[in-house]
Amino acid sequence: MFWVFCAILTTLLFRAIWEKLLAMHGGPDEIATWAYLQSIIDLISGVGCTGLASGLSVLVAKTHDPMERNGLLVTCLVMALAVALPGLACIFLLLFIAPPALTSSVLYAPALMMLAALVGWMSINVGVLNAFLVGKRSYPHIFWLTLLGGMVTFIIVLLSPADWRLTNLVASQGLAGMVVLGWCVSRLARDGMAIYQPYIRQLRPYILPGLAIGILTPVSLLFIRLVVAQALSVQEVGMMHAAWRSSDWVTALAAGAFSIYWLPRMATANWQPDAFMVLKKSSLYVIVPSAIGLAALAVAGTNILSFLFNRQFVMPSTSFLLFLAGDFVRIISWLFLFHLYAHKSTRAIAIGELLSLPLFALFIWLARSHLSITIIGGLWLTTYIAYAVFNAVVALRLIRKLPMPVLRAI
Repeated sequence: MFWVFCAILTTLLFRAIWEKLLAMHGGPDEIATWAYLQSIIDLISGVGCTGLASGLSVLVAKTHDPMERNGLLVTCLVMALAVALPGLACIFLLLFIAPPALTSSVLYAPALMMLAALVGWMSINVGVLNAFLVGKRSYPHIFWLTLLGGMVTFIIVLLSPADWRLTNLVASQGLAGMVVLGWCVSRLARDGMAIYQPYIRQLRPYILPGLAIGILTPVSLLFIRLVVAQALSVQEVGMMHAAWRSSDWVTALAAGAFSIYWLPRMATANWQPDAFMVLKKSSLYVIVPSAIGLAALAVAGTNILSFLFNRQFVMPSTSFLLFLAGDFVRIISWLFLFHLYAHKSTRAIAIGELLSLPLFALFIWLARSHLSITIIGGLWLTTYIAYAVFNAVVALRLIRKLPMPVLRAI
């Protein structure tokens, strides 16, 4: 767990530093633009990584054959890039035939959006490699890869002129992906790794949740930010992003612990008692510390926003508490979500995804004429209550269907 938390904290630390630099130059407006571009990066990379990368971690954890593991890595990488390629083409096409509602938005920046889409496609390589290392439980390698990528981005952003920081921040996100792709191609040529039909069949079921989560999540965020920007202002979009970023110090640690540490263990818990034991342990070691961390943020209040960004970021205390409460329920929903991943319940994952950010986007749109930052926080909490209940019901039903261990007479 030590290396897992080191990798996640390193990511959070570097992200906080360069977002602080952006906030000092452009305030909430520049943070809102960065959040919008991040959604585009996540849209392309999420399509390729969200499902297939998690599937790769599960499959690699279940085998100890180095050749099979390497074959799964290369196959997953090729499949992920191929699955995301139509999305990349659609982004480019949309920018050429953009509707007036998009071009009239203050967040519309075609050149940066194209760059973000390309960076998202290259980021798939890093996501797949990380998933491979998760399956192998090579946690120190994940940390060093994260540290190296963060240092490179930090140096580029720090040395950039203030007006170019945002552009260079986006561009630097793709450098690590290019290096990983080159490394994988060289390994492919050197070791003769190949793409085999059995690997494709094993990974194929994970494409569906990848498409569901990878498309619906960032598209929903893009839609939410556009609606909030038009109904309220770009400043409120920046404030909303700041609230999520502040709680990321807890939620990202929880998500990382689930995906990096607990997912391989969930995948190998094939008996009902083992699955319930992993559920209990992961709750104890992730949910409880997360509750304490979010409670500490609640005590700190909105002062944490001023510390992480600048004094322009001010939010009512009630609104901030609602966002934190929604984040806590969201972490609980992930506990059951990763059990669904571990047991290949990909259809349930895809259906349940409609109850997360897409449902939040629907709530935002229905309430657009009465929106405030407090109402947005309340809708955030309501959304994740529904999502957590769905995941819990499906995951517990799935675990109860697992076989009981058979005691053999001696």
